[in-house]
Parts: sequence; C-alpha cells; structure tokens
Amino acid sequence: MRFRTAVVMAALGAVAAFVISLAAVGALAAVPASRALLAATPPLAKGSYKNVMVPRAKMTMAEDIADSGLIVGCFQRKTGPERGFTDMHGRFTFITHRSITGRSSTTCALSANSLGVIVGYYANRSGVIHGFVYQKGIFTTINAPGAGRRSGEGTSAIDINKAGVIVGLYITSKDVVHGFVLSHGKFTRVDDPNAAHSSAGGTFLNGVADDGTMSGGYTDASQRSHGFWLRQGKFHQVDVPGARNTFVGCISDRSGLLVGGYQIRGHRRLAGFTYHHGVFRTLRDPSATGSTDPQCANDRSRVVGFYTNTLNVTTGFRFTPGTSPAAVPGVRAGSGEGRLPSSPRIGRP
Repeated sequence: MRFRTAVVMAALGAVAAFVISLAAVGALAAVPASRALLAATPPLAKGSYKNVMVPRAKMTMAEDIADSGLIVGCFQRKTGPERGFTDMHGRFTFITHRSITGRSSTTCALSANSLGVIVGYYANRSGVIHGFVYQKGIFTTINAPGAGRRSGEGTSAIDINKAGVIVGLYITSKDVVHGFVLSHGKFTRVDDPNAAHSSAGGTFLNGVADDGTMSGGYTDASQRSHGFWLRQGKFHQVDVPGARNTFVGCISDRSGLLVGGYQIRGHRRLAGFTYHHGVFRTLRDPSATGSTDPQCANDRSRVVGFYTNTLNVTTGFRFTPGTSPAAVPGVRAGSGEGRLPSSPRIGRP
C-alpha cells in the first residue's frame, strides 16, 4: 500500500510496517468478505479521471499538482533507476540526483510549491535516504538531526509551501519514524501524542499549507493508522467513517482540502478520499482493479495520485471534480465529541 510517502516506504523495506504491519495485513486478509465490517463509507466523488504516464515507463506515480497544472512525481522504465519527473500539460522533464548510479538508485520528486521549488528524496546504492530541494537545476541535500545512516534509514522531504517551509519524515537507527519541520534552517521534530514510539511506529508529516497548517499521520500501539491536520500545535485526528486505517496524503496550499486513502477491515486495497469542511468523498479510478492512491490536490480541487491494475502495473492519474453527493455523517473525532472535525479554513483566523 502506498500513499504520499509511497516511494519512501517502498525503498525502506525494514520499516514499511510503519504504514501498516505485515502481520496486520495478514490478519485483514484472513477475514472473510462476509465477515468484513459493514459500515457506511463515503460516497463516490463525481468527476473525470485521466492517466498521467511518462512515455515508455513501466511505472508512474504522480505525487503533487500545482494550480498552474504542473505535476511532479517519479517513474521507472524497464531498465535504469527510478527518477523524478515534472509534467506540464504533457511536456515531461526528468530529475535525477547527480549521485545516482545503477538500477537500485532512486530519485523521486514529491512536491513543488507555487514558485516551482521541488522537494523529494534520493538514495544511491548504499540505501541511505536523503531529502533534497531542487531549484534551477541545483540540488541541496536535507538530512534531519537524528536520522539513521544505514540502509533503510534517513530523511525524506515531502512538501514545501510558498514561504519555503519544508515538512517530511526521518527514520532513526531504531526504525522509529518522526515528522519534521524545516524553517529558516532550523529543524523541529513533530510527534503525534497518540503515536507509538517503537520500531515500525511513529509520526510523519506530508503537507504544509501556505499559512503553516500541516497534514500527516501516525501509527498507534495497535498498528492502526490515522491521519491528522495540525495547526498552532494542536492535532486534529482524521478517520474516514467505516475505515480501519486512514492515510492522509497532503493538504492543499490555501483551500484546506485534504486527500488520502483508507482501508476497510477485511480488504487489502486502498480507496482514495477527499475531505473538506467535514465532508468525505471516495475516489476510485475506474481503471483500477487494485488500489487507488490519491497523493495531493491543488486549490482547484484537482487531485493526482496513482492506481494499480490486475497486472500490478502502477499508473498515475489526475482527477477533475464534478458535482459530488453529500457526505456520510462522521462517527468519530479526534476530540472525542462524536463527530468528525471540520478541516482547516486556510487563510481565516
């Protein structure tokens, strides 16, 4: 299963269980469909889907979309390393860190702000992960204090806002995941108070709006995953109604739109979702026979992500919304008030 930090988790085999443990996946798969939790999940969002596919690529993952229509992500062809890309209305350019050599190496672009500054991560044959900022053809490496230095450990820069504030995650030598904020050269560690602080557990940040509101998620002590948005030091939990696991992917720059994926008990596949002002809607690419994994959205509510088919081929998509049905009423809030929290109204006090 993959979500905003998908490529990071795929590269970090030792801590892939941070998203959801292999044991938990096995337990989910063992539940017969007839015994699966029968709960109301959000209705499908109406709109159109269009593939985003790098020419001659066997895998394309669209990770972020700007209001200008610029899409960033990563791809891999039949041979060669995984590389980053930008897509401006069908015109592709490719991004490869200068240290990358060999098929086992990786570069992935995860986000671009409104000024065209790109962040992501790279890893060479050593397997250590490093975050990067890419601007005007120049890479600047980001390594969070406390990040491990062995294969399967390191730092990923996942989002950047207009002011240049960067958020992401880092993985310690004990396989614990922490979120971080990098602002004016200073790192701040971020941990959800409900997160498990043990191997294959922790907190990640994957979105930062222009007003500083952040998005992310955590794994609790029972290995269940939850999303959140964070503003002025206060965490607001986000759980899709009827879902066992919820993975928030990012927050838009100004509108406060959250996107991500969720998993129902007894099912391995992810369905996507959008969440805005307390309203959930499901995203499911009609070409997907496997998971649909939205990664991020712009302020025009265009969503990008990727899906899998029966051949396990990963293809990027762009969703353009139409008219959507009303939301399913919320059944749980991080505040314990019995209803889902409203998403942040960006730019308002």
